[in-house]
Amino acid sequence: ARRERSMNKFEYLDEVRRRFAMLDLDSDGRITDADLPPRMRDRGALSRLAGEEGRGMRGHRQGRMFGFLRGANVDKDGAITQDEAVRVAGERFDRMDRSKDGTLDRADRQARVKEATDYRVKRVLHRFGAVSEGKISRGQAFKVAGDAFTRLDRNNDGTISRNERPRGWRGHRGHDRGRMRHTPRTDL
Repeated sequence: ARRERSMNKFEYLDEVRRRFAMLDLDSDGRITDADLPPRMRDRGALSRLAGEEGRGMRGHRQGRMFGFLRGANVDKDGAITQDEAVRVAGERFDRMDRSKDGTLDRADRQARVKEATDYRVKRVLHRFGAVSEGKISRGQAFKVAGDAFTRLDRNNDGTISRNERPRGWRGHRGHDRGRMRHTPRTDL
């Protein structure tokens, strides 16, 4: 919540309590469907927050607003109590505290980013058939890119036209992040 300094577990859980109180519109100590914005009501948003199937959160700005409640409906009664939210948030804090010093700080964030980056690099190297030294050759890279191009070029005319692109590919309000944006060069 505050980039300029660290946050201990008490401060973190206090912030969860504050946010919970802001979302509990009827102040009954529970977040229910009635506390949700109209667009999220009767769509399974609270189930989705609990990690179950549902359609309530994905693609909505409210997803970020309610994100701290993710997994909190432990008893699956259709409502999230403050105790449930605090318990789950405490477990989340413990997972994020990589140094196990009782505070979240820049070092913990950098450790999480490094873990995620190392994993993505490992996946890319695996995808490209990296040798045991963890390197890929130019030939391996172009083979994978060529295979992807061949898969997309359904009519084998050497180009990927708009109707050959997978649904949702490119330009859908920023949701194309991480997908191939250009066709590979074949003249190399």
